[in-house]
Amino acid sequence: MVIITTNIKSIIGRVIILLCLFTGLYFINFGIHQKIDAVPVLYMLGVILCFFIINILMSLLGIIKVSINTSARQITFIRLFSKQTISDKEIVGFYSSYYNTKHGTSYGRIIKLNGDKVKELNPGI
Repeated sequence: MVIITTNIKSIIGRVIILLCLFTGLYFINFGIHQKIDAVPVLYMLGVILCFFIINILMSLLGIIKVSINTSARQITFIRLFSKQTISDKEIVGFYSSYYNTKHGTSYGRIIKLNGDKVKELNPGI
């Protein structure tokens, strides 16, 4: 059995950015109490904060681990609150994908299942 985990570094990076945004909101709130006109910046940071909170929640609710059991011929997708097992008979196709960015290349996998369902695993496994 092979267990493949997610990229924890990206989730930790998002949490660090979220903490920096909270710190910025604290200092802007302190400035508002000192009668400094920083309300537009506060709204902008609030929108960015909401974006990062949604992004972190989507990361945590996505696939965290993939367990491949070669003897039972099945793949298990493990999420924070659920687990889904797929037999190899349900898999129609398997594709490799890659994304070129300015920070490097990320590899991914696309698994096509019966009934036109698609599972994307990024970054690659």
